[in-house]
Amino acid sequence: MAGCGRPVPAALVALSELAVIGTPASRISSDHLAYANKSFRDLHAANQNFFVAKPEIVRILNDLAEVAKAATRDMAAAGVGILAGCDALIAGFCVHDEIATMVSAGLLDRTALDTLLAQTRAAAH
Repeated sequence: MAGCGRPVPAALVALSELAVIGTPASRISSDHLAYANKSFRDLHAANQNFFVAKPEIVRILNDLAEVAKAATRDMAAAGVGILAGCDALIAGFCVHDEIATMVSAGLLDRTALDTLLAQTRAAAH
């Protein structure tokens, strides 16, 4: 995607947080799921039971998230367009966490915010 001039989605939050939201392993409170529908909350709870019982998987996901942060930082530095986004589509969650994660990965605040503008530009074309 990057080679053809299209913005690349980062999806950092999903790697680093989604499995453990609301647990001590997460920096994101379970309040972030307040607007999710019941079926999503039930699915999330079942997934959390799996991940909490297998901390080695959480460590692997965190390691992958660190690699994704470095790759996102390097791609942004090379001029590759980055898209902020979230697969979960929960109101009040994801996009602002994705932006914060990009900043913690080393992107400048303005560069991280520009990932939202890239979505608008991509949709307009």
